[in-house]
Amino acid sequence: MSGVAGASAQQLGCCEQLDQDADAIVLAWLTGLTDAATYAKVKVTAEHLRTSGPATTERW
Repeated sequence: MSGVAGASAQQLGCCEQLDQDADAIVLAWLTGLTDAATYAKVKVTAEHLRTSGPATTERW
């Protein structure tokens, strides 16, 4: 996967599935991960979902 890590969906030329991003947030919640590092990642992911939300061609 060299060169793919950290690339956006637009850079890869494919469609991003926002439910995959949301699954990570739900998993952190269900497993009780509350450390600062996890919270920082959840916060970034949640902001991405908020800004990319319903205006996309997502199936949900």
